This record gives sequence, structure tokens and C-alpha cells, in this order.
Amino acid sequence: NYNGVINLSYNVTDGNGGIIAATQNFSLAALNDLPVGSATAALVPGTEDTAYSINAADLLLGFSDIDTGDVLSVANLTATNGQLTATSTSWTFNPVANYNGVINLSYNVTDGNGGIIAATQNFSLAAVNDLPTGSVTISGNAVQGQLLTASNDLADADGLGGISYQWQANGGVINGATANTFTPTQNEVGKTVTVVASYTDQQGTAESVTSASTANVANPPVTIEGKVIYGTKGNDKLVGGNGNDSLFGAAGNDKLAGGNGDDSLFGDGGNDKLDGGAGNDYLNGGKGDDRLTGGAGADHFLFVNNTGEDKVLDFNVTQDFIHLAANTGVTAVNFTSHLEVHEGNVEIKFDEGNVTLVGVSNLDVNHVVFG
Repeated sequence: NYNGVINLSYNVTDGNGGIIAATQNFSLAALNDLPVGSATAALVPGTEDTAYSINAADLLLGFSDIDTGDVLSVANLTATNGQLTATSTSWTFNPVANYNGVINLSYNVTDGNGGIIAATQNFSLAAVNDLPTGSVTISGNAVQGQLLTASNDLADADGLGGISYQWQANGGVINGATANTFTPTQNEVGKTVTVVASYTDQQGTAESVTSASTANVANPPVTIEGKVIYGTKGNDKLVGGNGNDSLFGAAGNDKLAGGNGDDSLFGDGGNDKLDGGAGNDYLNGGKGDDRLTGGAGADHFLFVNNTGEDKVLDFNVTQDFIHLAANTGVTAVNFTSHLEVHEGNVEIKFDEGNVTLVGVSNLDVNHVVFG
């Protein structure tokens, strides 16, 4: 690697004893020497989904150049599984989303005078847990004896494992309820139900997602058929037969269906639905906001004060009758002052409560019974 003057010293002789000393010289022009070495820095590990800083000094560690005055630098740096952003003496590396593992670097070491050698380096990105996306849902009615079904649209960047389910009531585990379906029993009545979907992702992390809660599990509706039928305090379904039946809903939001015959339906408390069916029926919703359907035949609808906001859904102006009890304050004398029409529907206003005849715009007083 020497360059510069070469000095020569020698003797000139004539072969007969005559000798004189002589000198001469020549020069060697300088040539650029390539950098030498290999990358020796131990780059510190990074973390998945986190920017990583790379310094030029670390990439040049282990390289040298014999040529005096040459300053080594890094050129053409590339990296796998991410993108690089350069500054004057460093780079910021942004890995692709959710990647973990080895990042390989390729670059050139240059001396600024045409000397270039290829180099490689690497570092690793440690894995971090990615939370699952998606949700777990419950379909079906929250009623004792009725099937509930769990489903999910979960995804996990770390890889889904096999999904298992655990049903809960008011947040407590229901023993043995580990299928994707569950039928509530009396033990769950009055409680909310959730289901937890669990799995272990492909990175070995246990994950779980809980569904939204159902409504409180209800008792099953009561369905009875007979001549005189009484409901319970719950939400009952009472069905008459072919005769002249009497149905009493009692408390709760009940459904009463008279069926055939001239039936008498009494909703009592709650927001009830009464359907007289065939025949000349007698319907009284009682307290609460009730919906009354007379069905076929000449039907009678009875209302008392404090009856709520009731609706008659099929009043036939040619054959049905409205009965207004004395305590409603409505008489034949003041009837028209209690009568209004809103959006094409007749409304009869009481001291407390009212009834709307859906689809009826004019009510003949001859189809109203007072007292």
C-alpha cells in the first residue's frame, strides 16, 4: 500500500578496479484501497409495530480503510419487512403492521473515493400481543326454555385458535354451559345472560371476548284453553276455544285470544293485547295501554276512567259499540266536547285516559253506550 518516491543507490564500475557511487529515484503513484472488514455491532432488538432507529456508526463498526484521510460512510441502505426514512447520520425504520422476527439490512460501505464494498446487518423485532377484533353476539329470546345461540366474527392478527364458549348469568359461570347454544332454565329467570368466547392465539396468548347482555330472562308465557281462563301475574297468553269463553289476564302484559264464540275478554293490569276473534265479543283492556281487536261480529268495547291510552284497531262503525263508564265523565250531553280527531283517527278523551279508534274519522253517537 506504499506510494511515493523510491530511492536507488548503486556503484558504477569499469571492471578494472574503477568504481564510483551513484543514485537514482522514481515515484509510485497512489492507488485507492477498498474498505475492509465486516459488520460487528450487535444491534439491540426492537418491538413489533414500533419505529426503530438505525445509526450509521453502528453499521460501520468493524470496517476500516488503510488510506489516510478516507472517511467511511453508508450508502444504499435497504431493509426487509418495512420502510426506511433517512436523516443525515441515521434512519428510522417502520416495520409493516404486526410483523415480528428478523429484519435484514443490506448496504454499501464507501470511502468517498470510489472504494465500495457490500455489507449486511440485522436485528430482530419482538412480538407483542394483538387484541382480537370483532364481536360475540347472542340470538334468540331470553325466555326460560327457549334456545339462545352464540355466534362471532372474531379476527386476530396473531392468528385465531379454536374458539370455546362459556355462558354466564349475571356475570357468574353457568356450570356445564359450554356449547355455542344454551337454553335458560328457571335458575336464570330474572337474570341477564352473556357468553364468553375464548381461544389461544398463534403466539400463545389466551384471549377472550364477552357478548352484550340479554334482557332479564323471562318466565315462559302461559297458554291455557278452556271455558273460563285466568291468567297469572306474569305475561300470559290465554286462548279461548270454540264456545263462549271468559278470559281474565290479571297483572302482566297479556295476550288474550277469544277464538270462536261470543267471548268476554278482560285484560286487567298491564299493557295487554285483546283479540275477540269470531263472534260478538266483549272487550275490556283494564288498566295500562291496551290494544283491542274485536274481530268478526258485532263487538263491544268497554272503557272506564284511568284506563290508560287504549287503541281499538278494527272498530266497525256499522256494528260495533263503545261503552263508556260513568266515571269517565263522558255523557250523551257532553260527548262531542270529549271527541277529537287526530291524523284521521277519532280520540275520546276521559278525565284520566283516552281511547283511539284507529282508522275511524267519524263516530256516530248511536254506537256509544253511556253509564
